[in-house]
Amino acid sequence: MDCIMNESRSYAPIHCMTRFFRRALFGICCILAMSATVSAESQIVDRIVAVVNDDIIVFQDLNKMLEPVMENMRRSGQSPQKINEFIYEKRKQLLEMLIDQKLILQESKLYTVSVEEKEVDSSIERMKASNQLTDETLREALKSQGTTMEEFRASFREQILLNRMEHIEVRSKIVITKDDIKAYYDAHPDQYQGNRQYRLRHLMISAPRSAPDSERAAAQQRMETAKAALTAGTPFTEVVKQYADRQFADRDGELGLFLLNDLSPRLKTMVEKLSTGQYSPVIETDQGFQIIFVDEIVQTGTSPLEKVAEDIEETLMKEAFRKKKQDWIEGLRKRAHIKIIS
Repeated sequence: MDCIMNESRSYAPIHCMTRFFRRALFGICCILAMSATVSAESQIVDRIVAVVNDDIIVFQDLNKMLEPVMENMRRSGQSPQKINEFIYEKRKQLLEMLIDQKLILQESKLYTVSVEEKEVDSSIERMKASNQLTDETLREALKSQGTTMEEFRASFREQILLNRMEHIEVRSKIVITKDDIKAYYDAHPDQYQGNRQYRLRHLMISAPRSAPDSERAAAQQRMETAKAALTAGTPFTEVVKQYADRQFADRDGELGLFLLNDLSPRLKTMVEKLSTGQYSPVIETDQGFQIIFVDEIVQTGTSPLEKVAEDIEETLMKEAFRKKKQDWIEGLRKRAHIKIIS
């Protein structure tokens, strides 16, 4: 349920209320249900599904949240058994979310944290603008869900408070340094530093394993002579012309441009150790003897660190927030009295 909301920067998580509104009336139902607010009278007649310290969660809250999900499942055409299994799992997830919200709201009472009416007004106005809602269409939607504007405002107030607590206890305690960003950049070369491709040539002398030993020995000796020429500094293409079999000497032994993952595991291990202008040891194959030469290494699609630093910082912030929030919630749960009533 977490997402990003601009506050001092762009990392404040919030339970995305506007996202629900994009799902029209179903979204409003979800928002209202997340507040877990029911009247005293309905609490008396409704079944309690969880006790969280001094607060309770009732079955009506879960059903409100599940209404749009259930409607979508009915339209999916799946079997009743599949629908029931999905709803059962979804209800468990939503109950855990409501328990976490209760714990955070209870924790907020230990802080001097409050939400003013003008903040609620501003949040609702932003939501209306982003979803092209007027006062009239909003009230009609709420009425169709059997919800009052007061209940709707209470839900928004609660979400702002939840977000504020997450900011105090989680986001404000996360620091992402330049060293963190550089380390992530270096650890993900495929993502930010493009693809490394190798333009390869080869020197091939045929001598199938089924050939007479004398033929294999002659081919091997010829390859050793070719290798000696390379060691002496003779250009690879010249050695290919002089020693390679004619059918393998076309285009001076050029094989083409390859990613490492395009090569066999054996060749990949050899080639990734080579720089431009270097060649492999003699490779004995079923077809004969071969030397691989790296003619060029081409780096494509490289993104400089300074251009992707902000994206990396956001990625690291999201992951750090997820972990720190999880630890925070687990701490709240350990100190709490939670009883789930089946």
